[in-house]
Amino acid sequence: MDISVIVLGILLAAVVIKSIFNIITTLANVLWLGKYKSAVQSPRLASDKKLFLLLPVYLEQKLIRRVIEDYYNLIKDKDNVFLIIITTGKETDNLTNSESTFNIAKDTIDNLRAKNILIIHYPHNGGSMPEQLNYAAQEIIKYYGVDNIWFFTLNIDSKYNEQAFGDIINLVNSKEKIYQHSAFFLSNFNCFKGWGRLFLQAAAIFQSRWTIVHEIKRYRVNASGKFFSKYQLAHAVGHGLLIPVNIFRKYCFPVDEIIEDSPFGYLLRCEGYIINPVQNIETADSPHSFLEHVKQKYTWSFGPMGYLKYFRKYRNNFKAGYNSNKFKVLVLTAQGLLSAISWQLSS
Repeated sequence: MDISVIVLGILLAAVVIKSIFNIITTLANVLWLGKYKSAVQSPRLASDKKLFLLLPVYLEQKLIRRVIEDYYNLIKDKDNVFLIIITTGKETDNLTNSESTFNIAKDTIDNLRAKNILIIHYPHNGGSMPEQLNYAAQEIIKYYGVDNIWFFTLNIDSKYNEQAFGDIINLVNSKEKIYQHSAFFLSNFNCFKGWGRLFLQAAAIFQSRWTIVHEIKRYRVNASGKFFSKYQLAHAVGHGLLIPVNIFRKYCFPVDEIIEDSPFGYLLRCEGYIINPVQNIETADSPHSFLEHVKQKYTWSFGPMGYLKYFRKYRNNFKAGYNSNKFKVLVLTAQGLLSAISWQLSS
């Protein structure tokens, strides 16, 4: 038999097996999501805890006023919940510019007389989102310490109603764990127009498919408590992440990588932390144009491709953790490298 026929048959069998496995995984995750029960209306955060909502912004003059007003309606009666707007010198070094995000945010906060909405300005030019988040975290820790404090990371498109926010409060009130909110990228699904509409809608579905087939599956296995769960790789995204400060301050987001989710999740998993899934799924925007979609895929592809680099950094900077869990670290690294191959061949 021709060797090419054999190779083709093996590849076809692998695709069929993977497709069947993905269908089973999808059905299991859909059933799990269907068991979601929303929180009671307006639960109170325990009086001994503080929750900081971290929102890094850059050139968000059009949206910042509405976003602040929306979050103010959620937290205005909660003295121990704070919204932190993190502006940056990357946008402008002149804070007297009335059209800057900083000044629009400040004006909005002043008009609302909101005592629990604060601005932390990252003073340097060229800062990335992880640098903004890390800087704000350090400033908060300087003033408030770390006892019973939580961070919840947002981006400008994050949308939480009263029930969804109540779920977050309940998570903080429960055990000290790391939680990651996932997203379906369908909120602008019916807004696409023109010749590329069908392509962009297909891309939005494909992106959401990745969430339910791969991302949620990883978090669920990660948190299952089974023998193999400690070997399950997961990532930690810079938005939708709910994390206790005493954990975050030990590591912080990596600032020398193109994206933060793969290296930060890898670091947390190597250190033995569980990243727990949340059944309340956020809806987010998918790219609005073909070029924006290609740029996003190009940027995201660097995350899986960096696992050898993440491995070397962990081995060199966390020697105790590496030496005591060498096999687990190697398994997590191998998973990352396999995902890099899959990412380049399929997405």
